[in-house]
Amino acid sequence: MSYSLETWCGDAKRILKEKPVNEARAALAESLKGLLVDPGFISTHFDEQKGEPQKIIYRDTELGFLVMVHHHKPGRKGPPHDHGDSWAIYGVSKGYTEMTEWRRQDDGSKPDYAEIQPDRTYRLDVGMTAAYGPKVIHNTHHPEGAWVVRVTGCDLDAIPRLRFTPERKEVKEFGRAAA
Repeated sequence: MSYSLETWCGDAKRILKEKPVNEARAALAESLKGLLVDPGFISTHFDEQKGEPQKIIYRDTELGFLVMVHHHKPGRKGPPHDHGDSWAIYGVSKGYTEMTEWRRQDDGSKPDYAEIQPDRTYRLDVGMTAAYGPKVIHNTHHPEGAWVVRVTGCDLDAIPRLRFTPERKEVKEFGRAAA
Protein backbone atom coordinates (compact mmCIF):
# COMPACT_ATOMS: atom_id res chain seq x y z
CA MET A 1 0.00 0.00 0.00
CA SER A 2 1.29 3.44 -0.97
CA TYR A 3 1.98 6.09 1.67
CA SER A 4 1.15 9.36 -0.08
CA LEU A 5 2.26 12.87 0.72
CA GLU A 6 -1.35 13.77 1.50
CA THR A 7 -1.67 10.92 4.00
CA TRP A 8 1.64 11.81 5.65
CA CYS A 9 0.70 15.50 5.93
CA GLY A 10 -2.64 14.57 7.52
CA ASP A 11 -0.81 12.37 10.02
CA ALA A 12 1.69 15.19 10.64
CA LYS A 13 -1.08 17.69 11.41
CA ARG A 14 -2.67 15.28 13.88
CA ILE A 15 0.69 14.57 15.57
CA LEU A 16 1.57 18.27 15.84
CA LYS A 17 -1.80 19.04 17.43
CA GLU A 18 -1.72 16.12 19.90
CA LYS A 19 1.88 16.08 21.16
CA PRO A 20 4.34 18.55 22.67
CA VAL A 21 6.68 19.77 19.92
CA ASN A 22 9.72 17.68 21.01
CA GLU A 23 7.65 14.49 20.99
CA ALA A 24 5.92 15.50 17.78
CA ARG A 25 9.25 16.11 16.03
CA ALA A 26 10.45 12.59 16.93
CA ALA A 27 7.14 11.05 15.84
CA LEU A 28 7.20 12.96 12.55
CA ALA A 29 10.76 11.83 11.86
CA GLU A 30 9.75 8.23 12.47
CA SER A 31 6.65 8.43 10.27
CA LEU A 32 8.57 10.18 7.47
CA LYS A 33 10.65 7.03 6.96
CA GLY A 34 7.74 5.32 5.18
CA LEU A 35 7.27 8.21 2.78
CA LEU A 36 10.97 8.37 1.88
CA VAL A 37 10.96 4.88 0.37
CA ASP A 38 7.51 4.89 -1.19
CA PRO A 39 7.91 4.37 -4.98
CA GLY A 40 4.80 6.46 -5.75
CA PHE A 41 6.02 9.38 -3.64
CA ILE A 42 9.49 9.23 -5.18
CA SER A 43 8.26 9.08 -8.78
CA THR A 44 5.80 11.92 -8.17
CA HIS A 45 8.09 14.35 -6.35
CA PHE A 46 11.63 13.66 -7.57
CA ASP A 47 12.52 14.15 -11.22
CA GLU A 48 15.93 12.91 -12.37
CA GLN A 49 15.67 14.99 -15.56
CA LYS A 50 14.68 18.32 -14.00
CA GLY A 51 16.77 17.98 -10.86
CA GLU A 52 15.39 21.18 -9.35
CA PRO A 53 17.64 21.99 -6.38
CA GLN A 54 14.75 22.69 -4.02
CA LYS A 55 10.99 22.59 -4.32
CA ILE A 56 8.21 23.11 -1.77
CA ILE A 57 5.72 20.28 -2.25
CA TYR A 58 3.43 21.07 0.70
CA ARG A 59 2.74 24.17 2.79
CA ASP A 60 0.36 23.76 5.71
CA THR A 61 -1.78 26.88 5.97
CA GLU A 62 -3.05 26.04 9.45
CA LEU A 63 0.11 24.99 11.32
CA GLY A 64 2.75 26.54 9.04
CA PHE A 65 5.01 23.54 8.41
CA LEU A 66 6.57 22.97 4.98
CA VAL A 67 7.65 19.83 3.14
CA MET A 68 10.41 20.27 0.55
CA VAL A 69 12.34 18.00 -1.76
CA HIS A 70 15.99 18.67 -2.57
CA HIS A 71 18.09 17.28 -5.43
CA HIS A 72 21.65 17.62 -4.10
CA LYS A 73 24.42 17.26 -6.66
CA PRO A 74 27.47 15.12 -5.88
CA GLY A 75 29.89 16.89 -3.55
CA ARG A 76 27.45 19.53 -2.27
CA LYS A 77 28.27 20.58 1.27
CA GLY A 78 26.20 23.14 3.13
CA PRO A 79 27.71 25.49 5.71
CA PRO A 80 26.98 25.01 9.41
CA HIS A 81 23.70 26.76 10.22
CA ASP A 82 20.70 26.66 12.51
CA HIS A 83 16.98 27.01 11.86
CA GLY A 84 16.47 29.83 14.33
CA ASP A 85 13.45 29.27 16.55
CA SER A 86 12.06 26.59 14.24
CA TRP A 87 12.84 22.90 13.78
CA ALA A 88 13.62 20.62 10.85
CA ILE A 89 13.58 16.98 9.87
CA TYR A 90 15.82 15.62 7.11
CA GLY A 91 15.24 12.31 5.36
CA VAL A 92 16.94 10.55 2.45
CA SER A 93 15.15 8.99 -0.55
CA LYS A 94 18.21 8.34 -2.73
CA GLY A 95 21.95 8.34 -2.03
CA TYR A 96 23.11 9.34 1.42
CA THR A 97 23.81 12.44 3.49
CA GLU A 98 26.57 13.01 6.02
CA MET A 99 25.22 15.11 8.87
CA THR A 100 27.46 17.00 11.28
CA GLU A 101 26.18 18.58 14.47
CA TRP A 102 28.26 21.41 15.91
CA ARG A 103 28.70 22.78 19.42
CA ARG A 104 29.21 26.46 20.08
CA GLN A 105 32.27 27.19 22.26
CA ASP A 106 31.91 30.95 22.82
CA ASP A 107 29.17 32.70 24.79
CA GLY A 108 27.66 34.52 21.78
CA SER A 109 28.39 37.96 23.23
CA LYS A 110 30.55 39.26 20.35
CA PRO A 111 28.66 40.31 17.22
CA ASP A 112 29.54 38.30 14.11
CA TYR A 113 31.93 36.07 16.11
CA ALA A 114 31.46 32.40 16.91
CA GLU A 115 33.68 29.50 17.78
CA ILE A 116 32.10 26.18 16.88
CA GLN A 117 33.45 22.64 16.93
CA PRO A 118 32.07 19.47 15.33
CA ASP A 119 30.25 17.45 17.99
CA ARG A 120 29.27 14.37 16.01
CA THR A 121 29.04 13.24 12.40
CA TYR A 122 26.82 10.45 11.11
CA ARG A 123 25.39 9.13 7.89
CA LEU A 124 21.75 9.09 6.82
CA ASP A 125 21.09 6.37 4.27
CA VAL A 126 17.90 5.81 2.25
CA GLY A 127 14.89 5.66 4.56
CA MET A 128 16.68 7.30 7.49
CA THR A 129 15.78 10.62 9.17
CA ALA A 130 17.25 13.12 11.62
CA ALA A 131 15.28 15.74 13.56
CA TYR A 132 16.71 19.02 14.82
CA GLY A 133 15.21 21.33 17.38
CA PRO A 134 15.51 25.12 17.45
CA LYS A 135 19.03 26.59 17.34
CA VAL A 136 20.75 23.23 16.73
CA ILE A 137 23.82 23.93 14.58
CA HIS A 138 24.35 21.38 11.83
CA ASN A 139 25.40 20.97 8.22
CA THR A 140 24.88 18.48 5.41
CA HIS A 141 27.27 16.89 2.94
CA HIS A 142 26.23 14.84 -0.09
CA PRO A 143 29.42 13.19 -1.43
CA GLU A 144 27.65 11.20 -4.16
CA GLY A 145 24.53 13.35 -4.48
CA ALA A 146 21.22 12.71 -2.72
CA TRP A 147 17.48 13.17 -2.90
CA VAL A 148 16.42 14.64 0.42
CA VAL A 149 13.06 15.46 1.98
CA ARG A 150 13.15 18.29 4.50
CA VAL A 151 10.26 19.23 6.75
CA THR A 152 10.44 22.54 8.62
CA GLY A 153 8.23 23.96 11.34
CA CYS A 154 7.68 27.16 9.35
CA ASP A 155 8.93 29.02 6.29
CA LEU A 156 12.55 29.42 7.34
CA ASP A 157 13.06 32.32 4.95
CA ALA A 158 10.70 34.36 7.13
CA ILE A 159 12.70 34.04 10.37
CA PRO A 160 16.24 34.96 11.42
CA ARG A 161 18.73 32.10 11.37
CA LEU A 162 22.49 31.82 11.81
CA ARG A 163 25.14 30.69 9.31
CA PHE A 164 28.62 29.90 10.59
CA THR A 165 32.07 29.97 8.98
CA PRO A 166 34.15 27.94 11.47
CA GLU A 167 37.56 28.54 9.87
CA ARG A 168 37.10 32.32 10.20
CA LYS A 169 35.20 32.12 13.49
CA GLU A 170 32.34 34.08 11.96
CA VAL A 171 28.58 33.96 12.30
CA LYS A 172 26.05 35.91 10.24
CA GLU A 173 22.32 36.22 10.63
CA PHE A 174 20.32 35.48 7.50
CA GLY A 175 16.71 35.08 6.41
CA ARG A 176 14.13 37.74 5.60
CA ALA A 177 13.68 38.76 9.22
CA ALA A 178 17.44 39.41 9.44
CA ALA A 179 17.35 42.15 6.78
